[in-house]
Amino acid sequence: MGSWLRQINGARSVNVSTNNNGGWWDMASRPPVGTFAEYTFESWQGKTDSTDFPVLDNFMPNTSVSVFGANWNIIEGLRFGPHIRTMQSVTTIRLLLRDGNVAGDSSLSAHSIVFHPVWTLADGCSVDISR
Repeated sequence: MGSWLRQINGARSVNVSTNNNGGWWDMASRPPVGTFAEYTFESWQGKTDSTDFPVLDNFMPNTSVSVFGANWNIIEGLRFGPHIRTMQSVTTIRLLLRDGNVAGDSSLSAHSIVFHPVWTLADGCSVDISR
């Protein structure tokens, strides 16, 4: 997966663009347990006509996010899954400021219940939309 976005302010000669690339992989999706990994990298570029230091590009961050997790399908429609997420944002600020970059880790325990409704149509026929 990937995306590209560019925003231009012609009156101020400002051009900001971002690229977002990533992907995921189902490592094992055998019921009742499935595991997965996901990685996303986002980069930003900024440009102006000004060449005075610092330039706009010095403030544009690059961010990467990694997610690892598992899903346990306890019974049909009931799922439990622990996920671990790592995020790092790196900005090439050349102002020599302390703590210009950000990093973080988090864990998530996701639970979901899926209901499988059966619709009854006006003519009396039933439709199971769960499959």
